[in-house]
Amino acid sequence: MPFGTVAKHARSRPRNYSRGPSMLRIASYSAEGLGPKDQVATTKQALERTGGDVMIVGHLPFLGKLAALLVTGSEANEIVEFQYGSVVCIERHHEGKWKIAWMISPALLHG
Repeated sequence: MPFGTVAKHARSRPRNYSRGPSMLRIASYSAEGLGPKDQVATTKQALERTGGDVMIVGHLPFLGKLAALLVTGSEANEIVEFQYGSVVCIERHHEGKWKIAWMISPALLHG
């Protein structure tokens, strides 16, 4: 399971494991290194060693810096204007480059 690999590199331990209604396997991890003020380089390295889809749920400013580092190569480049409750999909393409595929903010859901 891809997130297990990322979480393993972040020195984590599984909290629960369940099967959803569509038989999708879901794992939840508590991971060190994903805190609001933690360094993003370690997570980037773990993501680059991992294949498949990964979902990271976290806080700012960590997620904004991680998105910037993946897409631009520098965590200082603010490329996503996160709002509380936002979801951003960042995809890694075959050439190894990361690109923002889509973003959903709470304002879009409230029409």
